[in-house]
Amino acid sequence: MAGCLVRLVVVSGMAAFLAAPALSALAPEYYARARDGAAHHLEIRVTAMKRLDGRDCRVEGVVTASHRGPIAVDTPVQATVGCIRRDETVEPGPRMWVFAEDLTKGTVLEGWFDGAPSGLVSPGDQVGIKELAPGR
Repeated sequence: MAGCLVRLVVVSGMAAFLAAPALSALAPEYYARARDGAAHHLEIRVTAMKRLDGRDCRVEGVVTASHRGPIAVDTPVQATVGCIRRDETVEPGPRMWVFAEDLTKGTVLEGWFDGAPSGLVSPGDQVGIKELAPGR
């Protein structure tokens, strides 16, 4: 049952950004404010990933689309995203997760970020997988 709950909380594309907050501890308005207040709305093609301490991953990639903010397409970026392993169990809460195993070269993330290209962070963990790498 816990594994199913984790799968429901993991975001996958734009539709999940609207659905996932209902499964979290905070009201959907919290997540909407996080997206609205973010400086950047980007799509990033992953080139590398490193698992950090705790439940975060450092993703390196290249911007493939910039929907908001001054970071241009083709800019190399680094972002910290909330990630868990497929076999991890997490309690429902305010964080939204992606599976670390899916953060492979070629995967495209879509998210709302603050910060400079060398250190992007997502307010409210508003990052999801838009497209899995070929072969995933």
